[in-house]
Amino acid sequence: MQNPHIRFPNRKVQIAKCPGRLERPGHGTVRTSAVMSRRNPPPRPLSRRHKPAGFTYVDMLIVVLITGVAAATAIPRYAEALSNHQVQAAALRVKAELEYARRLAIARSGNVAVQFSTTNHTCSIAGATSLDRPDQPHSVALSDSPYRAQLISTTAGTNGLVTFDLQGRPDQGGVITMTSGGRQRTVTLDGVTGRASVP
Repeated sequence: MQNPHIRFPNRKVQIAKCPGRLERPGHGTVRTSAVMSRRNPPPRPLSRRHKPAGFTYVDMLIVVLITGVAAATAIPRYAEALSNHQVQAAALRVKAELEYARRLAIARSGNVAVQFSTTNHTCSIAGATSLDRPDQPHSVALSDSPYRAQLISTTAGTNGLVTFDLQGRPDQGGVITMTSGGRQRTVTLDGVTGRASVP
């Protein structure tokens, strides 16, 4: 059986009886190891110049400096975006509370009052229970998570007390202002329709 790895074009190759030798007509005996070594030379060992090198202290220092610069740039932007999100969420929550009190007054055919406190930064609906805890009064703390906002002023109602009548109209419209991290949002209460909006 011929060795499939050794070929001589247009010439017949005879396998010698002696292991490790080939017989070629007119050329005598050839060592198979010599033929294979010519076709597949052994890999040369890598010199010291081509050995891969690891990170140096200078490389690590550059990486640390780049990371510090990126963090110093990204952290203020993240804080600003977070404050903007929190105060926007607080404004939308106040708007939802006013709309809920208005619908509740229409459904009950009676007055429903909403109390805003700039001291405790809360928004409470008198005569209503909490949607999450029915055994507790309905009150929202804007200073807690996820809002982290402060209620700084309100011109709606009287002394922060807005009362909706049975037709859903407030006794006095106005603007409720809140802030978070230097960002400010307002909620406008229409004195005629009783509808709240966030500009």
